[in-house]
Amino acid sequence: MIYTCPMHPEIEQDRSGHCPICGMTLEPKTIGAGDEEEQKEISSLSRKFWTALVLTIPVLFIAMSHAIPGLHVDAMLPKRISKWIEFALTTPVVLWAGGFFFTRAWQSIVNRSLNMFTLIAVGVGAAYFYSAVAAIAPGIFPQSLWSNGEVGLYFEAAAVITTSAWTREKLLSDYALAVDRVHVAEPGTRPAAPAPGTAAGGRLLCVAAVTRQKGHDLLLAALAGIRDLSWHCDVVGSLEREPGFVAALRRQAEALHVGDRVAFRGTQVRDRLDSAYAAADVLVLPSRAETFGMVVSEALARGLPVIATGVGGVPGALGRAPDGRPPGLLVRPADQQALAAALRGWLSDAELRARLRRAAAQRRPMLPRWSATVDCVVRVLAAVAA
Repeated sequence: MIYTCPMHPEIEQDRSGHCPICGMTLEPKTIGAGDEEEQKEISSLSRKFWTALVLTIPVLFIAMSHAIPGLHVDAMLPKRISKWIEFALTTPVVLWAGGFFFTRAWQSIVNRSLNMFTLIAVGVGAAYFYSAVAAIAPGIFPQSLWSNGEVGLYFEAAAVITTSAWTREKLLSDYALAVDRVHVAEPGTRPAAPAPGTAAGGRLLCVAAVTRQKGHDLLLAALAGIRDLSWHCDVVGSLEREPGFVAALRRQAEALHVGDRVAFRGTQVRDRLDSAYAAADVLVLPSRAETFGMVVSEALARGLPVIATGVGGVPGALGRAPDGRPPGLLVRPADQQALAAALRGWLSDAELRARLRRAAAQRRPMLPRWSATVDCVVRVLAAVAA
């Protein structure tokens, strides 16, 4: 049996394991093979998750109780006692439930291919091991790190790193978080060749897991309103998360007489996903909610204009070209008529297409690389450790 990585199909081996590039679990190339092994892994992770959740809730309660008006946990549970409770509860969460993060992070260092497991291990490790030392041997810390007779502990999250300015503002408005503890690490992009595009602009691409939140039903309704125009839409994204919704979409497409012009391609990775972007003229993202909208950045990295709902972090991800022009069109959320009007404008107005394509080409070199994201995370972690 041959195992491969869903993100890096060039990685193949004759046994299960983890991808040396991204750290993900390798999967059998043969559909249906390895199901028993996969179920064992799911069962193990589920058991660790629920155990970790039960242990984490009291840690979070103790650490954040000061933010709840009228609740004085310190009076009932002195810090000299609560710190040992936090230490005892956090240790199995980090070292047992989350131990695989450290294992895969070490593999990423050995393979010289830093990835998300590296970032997670660095962040969690810095907070946990600093706090463990502070609980066990506080005397080794300088007085500048002491407050109210104790060294500060970070068994809970010492800093929240978010993916967009919108998410940061949302967190600050909804929760009692210190402004200087919430930082933005905008996801980066990897270099990609510009998509050539076609003169007519009729190749529409939607990249998103096919779920109700992503608004594919709104997209189909909008496309039904422009049946008189020439277009074809490829939908790329998992069909497994909400199978009932996917079945309803297929029926909706047939009922609206657009079934022959909308293709549900399922999950596509690496070369196939790159090919989908390269063949497209415009990205369409009809989401009902987004914290960032990573596919917007991926489309712009190829110079593709974007037509999307202006929800959450999407406007920030879209941004503007140096001359202030947006590289796409934003419409009201859950408004199929507005989406249809934007698509009609794109397909009918050659001057609009040219203007948006120029803006997307100018926005392309402005996008951050992953190295900038890593630098941001490292700066936050260094500040926490200091």
